[in-house]
Amino acid sequence: MKRYISLLLTLVLVFSGFNFNVSAEETGTNVSGIIKENTTWTKEGSPYNLTGDIQIANDVTLTIEPGVVVEGTNYRIRVYGNLKAVGNTNLEIHFDHVNIDPGESNLGRHLIHVEHANLNGGSLYQPTGNAVYGSLILRDSRLVNLESYSYLWYPTSDVYIERNVFINSKGISVGTSNNVKVYITNNLFFNNSNYAVENWASNDTSETIVSKNSFIDDHDPIKQTLVLRRGSNMAKMTAVNNFWGTTDESFIEQMIFDKNDDLASASYINYQPYLQQPDPETPTVDKEAPVVTGVENSHFYNTAKIITFNEGTATLNGVEIESGYVVENEGAYDLTVTDFSLNETVVHFTIDKTAPEITYSLGTTEPINDFVKLRADFKDNFGIERVKTPENKYIGGIHAYESYFDNGAYTFVVEDFAGNVSAKTIEISNVDMVKPILERVDPVGDNQSVITGKTEPHTKVIAQILYNEIGSTYADENGEFSISIPVQRVGKMINVHSEDVAGNQSEWTVVTVVDNTAPTVYGVENNAVYNHDRFITFNDGLATLNGSEFSSGTTVKAEGDYLLKVADTVGNETIIRFKIDKTKPVVNGVNDNGLYNKDVEITFNEGTATLNGNSFISGTVVDLEGTHTLGVVDSVGNFTTLTFTIDKTAPTTPTANRVTDAMLEVTGLAETGSKVEAKVNGMVIGTGYAGYAGWDDQFRVYIPLQVPGTEIVITATDLAGNISNEKSVVVEDATAPIKPKVNVVTDADVAVQGQAEAWSTVEVKVNDSVIGTGTTSGDGEFLIGIELQLAGTELVITATDKAGNVSEATVVVVKDVTAPEKPTVHDVTDKDSVVTGSAEAGSKVDVKVEGKVIGTAETEKDGQFVVQIPVQTDGTEIVLIVTDKAGHVSEAVVVVVKDVTEPLKPVVNEVTDKSVTVTGKAEVGALVEVIGKDGRVVGSGNVGLEGKFSVTIPVQSAGTELSVVVSDQAGNKSEIVKISFVKSKQGWISENGKRYYYESGVKKTGWLSDGGKRYYLDDSGAMKTGWLSFGGKWYYLDGSGAMKTGWLSSGGKWYYLDSSGAMKTGWLLSGGKWYYLDGSGVMKTGWLSSGGKWYYLDGSGVMKTGWLLSGGKWYYLDGSGAMKTGWVYINGKRYYFNGSGVWVK
Repeated sequence: MKRYISLLLTLVLVFSGFNFNVSAEETGTNVSGIIKENTTWTKEGSPYNLTGDIQIANDVTLTIEPGVVVEGTNYRIRVYGNLKAVGNTNLEIHFDHVNIDPGESNLGRHLIHVEHANLNGGSLYQPTGNAVYGSLILRDSRLVNLESYSYLWYPTSDVYIERNVFINSKGISVGTSNNVKVYITNNLFFNNSNYAVENWASNDTSETIVSKNSFIDDHDPIKQTLVLRRGSNMAKMTAVNNFWGTTDESFIEQMIFDKNDDLASASYINYQPYLQQPDPETPTVDKEAPVVTGVENSHFYNTAKIITFNEGTATLNGVEIESGYVVENEGAYDLTVTDFSLNETVVHFTIDKTAPEITYSLGTTEPINDFVKLRADFKDNFGIERVKTPENKYIGGIHAYESYFDNGAYTFVVEDFAGNVSAKTIEISNVDMVKPILERVDPVGDNQSVITGKTEPHTKVIAQILYNEIGSTYADENGEFSISIPVQRVGKMINVHSEDVAGNQSEWTVVTVVDNTAPTVYGVENNAVYNHDRFITFNDGLATLNGSEFSSGTTVKAEGDYLLKVADTVGNETIIRFKIDKTKPVVNGVNDNGLYNKDVEITFNEGTATLNGNSFISGTVVDLEGTHTLGVVDSVGNFTTLTFTIDKTAPTTPTANRVTDAMLEVTGLAETGSKVEAKVNGMVIGTGYAGYAGWDDQFRVYIPLQVPGTEIVITATDLAGNISNEKSVVVEDATAPIKPKVNVVTDADVAVQGQAEAWSTVEVKVNDSVIGTGTTSGDGEFLIGIELQLAGTELVITATDKAGNVSEATVVVVKDVTAPEKPTVHDVTDKDSVVTGSAEAGSKVDVKVEGKVIGTAETEKDGQFVVQIPVQTDGTEIVLIVTDKAGHVSEAVVVVVKDVTEPLKPVVNEVTDKSVTVTGKAEVGALVEVIGKDGRVVGSGNVGLEGKFSVTIPVQSAGTELSVVVSDQAGNKSEIVKISFVKSKQGWISENGKRYYYESGVKKTGWLSDGGKRYYLDDSGAMKTGWLSFGGKWYYLDGSGAMKTGWLSSGGKWYYLDSSGAMKTGWLLSGGKWYYLDGSGVMKTGWLSSGGKWYYLDGSGVMKTGWLLSGGKWYYLDGSGAMKTGWVYINGKRYYFNGSGVWVK
């Protein structure tokens, strides 16, 4: 990267004079010519641009500081003196296409010293064609794409080439003399375009030492790497302890060119020993390509993008850019980022900010009763990603052709590859495929010259007789029409239809010319009102009353509004509307026999009225006390009469008897028949009536218990609702406090604590003597000091309220707080059902195993106890704890149950004359001994954790008897079991209704192959039949036990078993046809949902494809069997299937 600096650049060039061209530019410092004095190139003057060759004179040093960039443009720095370019790990020196050469001839001695530098292109120490004298130090640097090899021509001092990385470079050619050493160590030579190191002369004791280097070539892993030039009789090289990228010595030898390859070479290169992996001090190659962020390969973007990369240099469409570069303009871009190891990342991307363009055209805009053709065109500079059609389908391409039978808004949404979206809604409104509705054609009489009716507005209406038009017109804006026609005779049929502008025709309506004389009706008149039944007759035709069939000579009795229609056979109709009203007038404000304690306003809905015989107007207020009679009559004679009373006088004040806090009623005297209410704080707590139980003026009101001091207010309300004055009575206290609640008192306590009635006085007595007294707090708590009492002492506590009521006494016995001593326990064996011993007299003894109580008893007066327990197994730990009557618990005693029980006699399996073991079951861990008739042990062994044993014995002849005995770990011996050896069984044998298979007398278990068939024998050896679950798979064994394969019918269902017998699930291809087996292996039929798609399996389970008729509807299943939805091309035709797969059109 070039860094721009001010025109006022200060060059820190440390020398007394110079004779080469220097000029300060905005892009750094331009240099060329001969440097005759010591000179320093500084970071501040960087970059240094070579505008011509530079020469460093004899005995002159050019020092290049860390961080300096030298742009060479393939010019030379020819070193006759010294070049010191030493950077550091934080600031490296960069040489870009600079040729750093030693000066020719023997005019002086030079040194080229380079450390922590990056050399890209150009060369270092390339051949000059003449003798050179000097040396080279090259350390910790990276040399990439050097265009010439380095030519070390008899250096005058030791050369050090250490810890460098050579990438795609030409290599090092060395010739030495005068004891000079060339050390080429810890370097990485990666993908060299030539050899890595060549030696063409090492005279005297001089050496070329190549060690601890890594030679790696991804392109040609066995390229010649170390070379002794042929024809050079002094060539030699030391090359041990290098890493060759392989441990195959035949490969390594091919990477070396020496006398093994050409006898003209002077010697052999010894490469052994060699490294199995790179030396830790040797650099490694960076094979990671630069990481680019901000853009991705083959992506499209619709906004500006910021490109960043973590290393190297970059070009965008061939132009160099820096990390952080912002790409604004639309276009296609190629980004290439290359790091110092020549790893390359290439990203092709496009910026497209312009949304696609949508245009369209319609086949016609005129009204049409057919489909409208639509063409939509899509245009975008960088391509269309997808198009969403109005049917919510996604298509590709730049055109869409659609046909629509329906009017509406049709929206196309187009998205380009950059995500720019355009939408266009196309309105289609000229499709009219709906027939107009001829809503009404009025009857035509034989005296009419017009046909009237109603259809759609502005449609043409035509009247025809036998297809001959007799008149036509256009409907108005409301759809009404009137067609002028010649007068027609009765019975003539006229065809009428309408036609809209799109050519759609309505259904035809046939009108027959009719007679117009209406029937005559008797018994009712039009718009008349009656308050009694009506007998109705008519002279002709058929009738309906309020829409129901009605016969002449019928009496109508029910109230209501009526519509009578009578029509003769030719359609003439008489219509009469009448009403029957038998409803009496409605009176509001008073009810018949009503009783009121205030003035009443009386209204009625119709008619005229009298009150007590005098004329009365609706809305009049009646205020006189007494009984009144009201009469109202309506316009048709319906009459309403009612009587009511007004009473405004309140009852006398009631009296009340004494009430205490223990009483559930209030009694007293009040007006006979009045309602008596008792209230506290305005809330009713009880209700009653005066005159209960035959007593005219006495009352009893039941109430909840009330607290002393509560004021109860009593009132009486008469039948008219008049309320008496209030009578108050105060509740008296007649209830003793509840007995106190007292906390536990021990022989260590000096106070009694508890709860009693708030503010009451609490006394504590012993033997009727008060030992303490106190008063409770507002929340009823008390704490009364007493002297220490002996355990077992009875304390009597009472509470006295302010009214002097004394509570029931609470008696508390002073508790003992001293724990008992731990018990003494006798031995317990595995046959004992009791535990015995001694403990504190009167205490409770608990016996526990693993924390659970298995027995409890109380000690006798002498302290002895016997606790019943279940018999325990030997080794069980029994824990005993003693609890005294005060609840104090002793220290626990642990007793271990002793084993005194002999083991159960063993269960021994059958033995044969082939048996070399005796097997069976016995007590876990016990010793099993097999004993001969002479009493000698012929075999022994221990029982395993599963209770099974196997004892090895010599083979016995059939008929031999041996004894088997078991000894447990406590030495108890079991009952002896006698065993007799029988002749061994072989093959299939039926035993107790089951089949077994024996080999050499031993039952087989698991899978068995016999006679070309496979069977399964369970753990007992019994042959299995039916379904078998094994190893996570299901198998089926027929009645003979043979394993089935192929199709299987079981329980009315079909299953498929593969060649291994395993039941299949999921999709199955069998006989060239597809089937589906559910999770239980059952073959499916009918519709199936699988993997988000629908399939159909016929009655035999075969998956269907193509057209399918199911449930009276058509579906289409593609070649994979999947049900299709949406638009589908089938045999060149386009069909539409809805979301359920049903063919729609």
